This record gives sequence, structure tokens and C-alpha cells, in this order.
Amino acid sequence: MKKTEKLNFSRKQLIQFLLIVSNSQLVYAFIAIRSVLYDPFLEVLGVNNTQFGVLMGFIGLITTFGNIALGWVQDRFSTRKVLAVNSFVYGVLAMLIAILPSSPFWLLTVIFIGFGFTGDALYWASVLKSVRNLAPETKQATAFGFMEFIRGGWEFLTNALAVAIYTWLGYTLFGMKVAMGINAGLTILSALTIWFFVPEENLLKTEVSREKTKLAFKGFIQVLKMPAVWMTGLAASCVYATFAAVNTYFVPYLKNVYLLPIAWVSIFGLINGSVTRLTAGPIAGMISDSTFKSSAHLMKLCYGVLTVLLAIALFLPKQASVFIPAAIVLILVSITCFLIRGVYYSPIGEMGVPKEMGAAAMSVASFIGYSPSFWAYPVYGSVIDHFPAEKAYSIIFIILIGLALLGFTLNYFIGRRIVAHRESNPDSAV
Repeated sequence: MKKTEKLNFSRKQLIQFLLIVSNSQLVYAFIAIRSVLYDPFLEVLGVNNTQFGVLMGFIGLITTFGNIALGWVQDRFSTRKVLAVNSFVYGVLAMLIAILPSSPFWLLTVIFIGFGFTGDALYWASVLKSVRNLAPETKQATAFGFMEFIRGGWEFLTNALAVAIYTWLGYTLFGMKVAMGINAGLTILSALTIWFFVPEENLLKTEVSREKTKLAFKGFIQVLKMPAVWMTGLAASCVYATFAAVNTYFVPYLKNVYLLPIAWVSIFGLINGSVTRLTAGPIAGMISDSTFKSSAHLMKLCYGVLTVLLAIALFLPKQASVFIPAAIVLILVSITCFLIRGVYYSPIGEMGVPKEMGAAAMSVASFIGYSPSFWAYPVYGSVIDHFPAEKAYSIIFIILIGLALLGFTLNYFIGRRIVAHRESNPDSAV
């Protein structure tokens, strides 16, 4: 059967990979608008920075504890059911915000908790399991890198569409609501595509016995005892906390500290959140598998670069006249962050975690890796609301520097474990 050159996928596997990975970004088309139109997004919600941080924190709370509590359940169901049902519900909830005249905070709380369940706790581990099961151990980083490339492409298209609609309708609240409604509709459309075009029995489904529920739970308990899973998750949490700042707060940083107009800020947001992701993801995967000894060795280098870039951003003058150097440094931070994100769960496969425990392993790693979504947004939002803009962002940059140093240290030890696994299991590289 003909294979793709880089990923060793059959035609059938490639189609399923494209559909599932596309859905894994379109499910977030609504919430992703914040990365390019942060202030208008908050205006539609009717919240301040702290309140929005709390809402994002609700998603993080459900994600953090839901992944580890519900991940093993996902091993019982096909990818088609998990992705289609959850993304459809997510899209409907998003549409409610777009079409209602106003939403009280309690309703927003309910909806964002729903986002946590349908976009993460009952959803994301199945996406990671699918990619992990498709690719052999030697192509894990490449597969996850191409996944980030495809997701970045969809994010760019949906965010560019939102900016275009908002601009076309005169930078009005109505224009923002229309943009949000269209992106919510794309999520629903993606859910229907998964339901009708991904087969019930597919190559991504892990083969288990008839007692799959019992085995899945047993596998979950075994995964909890694996240092490889915990180390991967903790390392991932360092970059996810950075990603929370990159993808949400860099846009208002340029607007409020360097006083850029909204048009320039939106363009920066598209480059910062989507274009960088398009280029960094596949590059990270390919060079990790072909040039470095492991994805951890690449991530260690990236965390070192990230530390330097964040230090430069911290000490750059906060003056409108230097906004171009500041924007360049921030984009380089974004690129480095996405280089890490392109492969940050690859060590799960590279350290030889059994495929039959795929969703459980990814759930535990996700529990730790996405835990900053519980605390990072409320912390960043509160800092921005309680300190002058320049001081607030300096505090945030100091936090990010500390996380980068921790990520460097963790990946040093993960890299050593991957090399040791390959030396003791030479057949795993075949």
C-alpha cells in the first residue's frame, strides 16, 4: 500500500489524520479569536481581564482534573463518536454566546465549564491517542509536528476571517458577534464532517479484548506509575503556561504598553498565533526525528533560547519608538514556543509507553501538561488588572523565564531516558 514519504501513512490513514487533526483545531475556532481580537472579545462577553481569566480557569479546572478522571473512558469509544459529539456540543455552546444579546456571568460560567468538558476533558486525549497510534515510535515527533502545522493553518484562516468580518462591519460589537457566530458554526460543521466521513471502525482505534472496560481501567492504573508519563506532562506544563501568555496576552501587551492601533495589533496577532505555528510545528517534528537524538533534546535547546528571548523582552524599553524590536522578539518567543508544542507529547511514544494504554497515558500527561490553564489565566489577568501595564507584563515575563528554566532541566533528564530506552530496545526503532 502506498505510503506518504514523511509519515509512513497509508491513504486511508492520511485522510483520517487530516480530518481528525482539522477537527482538533476547528473545535476551538470560537475561543481562538481572543488571540487576535482580545479586547473586542472581552467586550462581547462583558468581562474584565480578571473575570476572563477566571472563565478560562474554569476550562482549566475541568481539563486538569477531567483528563485524568475521564481519559480512560475514552479508550472505550471510537474516535468518531468522541470527536463528533463533543465538538458539536462545543459549537452549540459557543453559538449561544454569539446570538444572545447579553450573557450574565453565571451563564458564561456554565458555558465555559461546558467548554472544559467538550473541548478537553472528554475530547483531547482521543486526539492525542489517534496521532500516537498512527505513527511508529521513530515518527512520533514528525506526526505531532504536522499536526501543529495543520492546526496552525486552520487557526490562521478562522482568525483572519474573524478579523476581516470585524473590520468590514466597522469594528462594532455587532461585527464581533457575527465573527464569533461564524466561527462557532465552523465548529459545528467540523463535527458533522467527523460524524459522516470518519468510519466507526478505523485504523486509529486501539485493539483491545472484549473486556475493554476492565483493561482500560487497569491500563490507567499502570500509567499512573510511569515516570515517563509524569515527566512528559510536567515538561509540557512549562510551555503551556508560556503558550497561555503568548496566545492571549501578547496582543494586549503591544496595544497597552507600546500603544499600537487595533489594526496593527490584529496583524501581529495573526502572525504571532497562527503563522508562527504553521512554520514551527512541522519543522520541530522533522528535525527532531532526523537531526536530534530525541524530541527532548530539541526541546532542551528551545527552552534555552526561550529563556534568552524572554529576558530580552523583559529589559526592552517600554516605549512606542521600539515597538518593532519588541514585536520581533515576541514573535521569536512564539516561534520557539510552537517548536516545543510541536513535539511536547512525543516522549510518550519515544519512551515506549504501550499503545493499548494510549489514551490513559495521554490523559495523565495532559492532566499535568494542561494544568497551567487552571492557574495561568487567572494569575495573568489579575496581574494585568492590579498593576500598571508596564509593571504587570514585567511580572509575567519573570514568571515565564522561571518556567523556561524548569522546562530546560526536565527535558535534559527526559532525553537521557529516551536514549536509554532505545539502547535497551533496539527493535523499537524499526
